[in-house]
Amino acid sequence: MTRKNYIATVWPLTIAINGLIILSVFSPKISAMKGHDLSALPLLNAILNGLTFLSLLIARAAVRHRNTERHRNFIFLAFGFTFLFLISYLTYHFSVPATRFRGPVLLRYSYFFILSTHILLAAIIVPLAMYTMGMAISGDVARHRRIARWTMPIWLYVSLTGVIVYIMISPYYNVSKPSTDTFSKDNAHNLTTVPSPLIRPGANIVHIVSFFSDLSRSKFRQVSVL
Repeated sequence: MTRKNYIATVWPLTIAINGLIILSVFSPKISAMKGHDLSALPLLNAILNGLTFLSLLIARAAVRHRNTERHRNFIFLAFGFTFLFLISYLTYHFSVPATRFRGPVLLRYSYFFILSTHILLAAIIVPLAMYTMGMAISGDVARHRRIARWTMPIWLYVSLTGVIVYIMISPYYNVSKPSTDTFSKDNAHNLTTVPSPLIRPGANIVHIVSFFSDLSRSKFRQVSVL
């Protein structure tokens, strides 16, 4: 595979993948899936992200020990887990409405920071990972090594924070409204809707902007609730 060939492949795939993710945000939910129980998919998504993270760690250790074959095999495995994640993720988000994050105010700051960086780097890693892989397959080892120094830590961060986001949002699945024991009427309207698991760039960006906009207007009144 020549450099020209894999670059011509990377960008259409990047547009297609990110386009499907955005489409899952704004398109109507698939009515044909309403009779199916998809509640296990967020956990599956988190598991696949965790397996991707572990595969990347092993691949990183292998290349440090100059075990090229093991490195290659576990990178392919990471791509495989990521592909399965994408299928499961799109199935879930094309079919199920978003979940509300209902954690304490200060926890929300941590959640949205992790979520924001996760979304930004997830969008970047899609073409970056494929581009790095293309350089290896084409035999451009020097260029592969240079860019892999950026690709590996970014991919590790995205996969790990995908699991963290799931852990933080998972207690609020199937919660229809906030508990009056935890939230007052004054801060109930500030609860921000976010998609349930992992990577969801379009919707999450909207909710993050909304969150910080509400925060600015309220002049940090929520802090006094704690």
